[in-house]
Parts: sequence; C-alpha cells; structure tokens
Amino acid sequence: MSHTLRIAQMSPEDLNIAIESAVAEGWNPALDDAGAFVAADPHGFFVGWLGDEAVSAISEVRHSKDFGFLGFYLCRPDHDRCAGP
Repeated sequence: MSHTLRIAQMSPEDLNIAIESAVAEGWNPALDDAGAFVAADPHGFFVGWLGDEAVSAISEVRHSKDFGFLGFYLCRPDHDRCAGP
C-alpha cells in the first residue's frame, strides 16, 4: 500500500461511502443535505486515498462568491496520519 496521501474529488459512489461512514461515527446527517450541497457545488467534495483505500473526506462547498462552507471532515481512526505529521 502506498504511504502517500492522494486527494481527489469524490465520485457519487465515494460520497455515499462517506455518508455511511458519517452515520457510523454517530453523525446525524439530514436526508437531503448531500443533494443540496452537491447541487450548490458539485466539485466541493474530496476524498483522501492511501493506495486503493479511502481514508479521509472533506467538503469545501462554494455557495456564492462570498460564502463557502467547510465541513464533512472524516478520517478513519486506524489512519492517524490523516491528522498531519
């Protein structure tokens, strides 16, 4: 497995996995939140990969030229390198 974190835009499948992970962490995402955020900025969701494993996620959704929202930060607990050096 590669030890280099690679960041990529989420695919719809990646987003579904991230939502499932959030629920498993005890988050309570509203049923339509993902659709509303994706509609606002379909390019605002990112996933961190170590080799072929998705280990982290984050969103930075641009709602307008003056407002963006950073959230949906997830990191698999078994990959503490996601938190930094």
